Parts: sequence; structure tokens; C-alpha cells
Amino acid sequence: MRPTEPCWRSRRQERPAWFEFPLPNDTRLNLQGFQRAYFNGSGKDLAIRSDGFGASIFLSTKLTDAIEPSILWIQSFREAGGMIRPRVNWYSAKNTTFAVGVDIFTGPNDGYFGRYNNRDRVYAEMRLDF
Repeated sequence: MRPTEPCWRSRRQERPAWFEFPLPNDTRLNLQGFQRAYFNGSGKDLAIRSDGFGASIFLSTKLTDAIEPSILWIQSFREAGGMIRPRVNWYSAKNTTFAVGVDIFTGPNDGYFGRYNNRDRVYAEMRLDF
């Protein structure tokens, strides 16, 4: 290997683009688009298909100083798989957050999200910042 050569070569390229909009009343809107391109082959050569174009939308707003619902939607347009994540955060104290949410997966079984079709989940978390 020559000093100018990379230690590994990637045959894919990631292309993200995003916009974040602060809205009134502590509301946030984040829009993202992404594309994964494979060179000298394709994403169909993989066991889990993950090439193509996708998008995500994140929206959250504070109903009160302590309650913040949000929703995240991620969609892959090539294989039609996606994830929806509604969530509610409760800021109970200065450095403590409790959250509950659901992850719902869709898509074909060999897709990036569809492989989790039978693993939708409900979760709760406690976060302590220090």
C-alpha cells in the first residue's frame, strides 16, 4: 500500500441533505433526504437491501414546560420500508427526563426496516444528565 492510498475503499456513497426549522411555541421541524448509491454492483447484492432514496421528518413541540410530544417518520422509497416513532418526553426535574414511545416498522422482509416487521416495540426510558 502506498502512503496516499486509503486503508479501505468504499464502493458506495452517502448523500444527505437536511433542513431544520424552528417554529413558534418551541416547535421544531426537521426534514431530511438521503440517498445511498453503490458503484460496481448494487444494494441488491447485499442480504439487506439499503440502497436508494429516503426521507425523514421529525416534529416536536412543547405543550407545557414539562411535556414534549414528538414524532419521527423515516421512509425508504426504493423498497417502501419505513419506521414511525411517536414519543412523549416528560422533563420531571432539572436534569431528569422520562420518555415513553413506540417504534413501528414496515416494509419487505429483506429491506432495511422490514426485517424488523415482527419486532415493533414499546419502550420507556429515564435519562439523567450530569
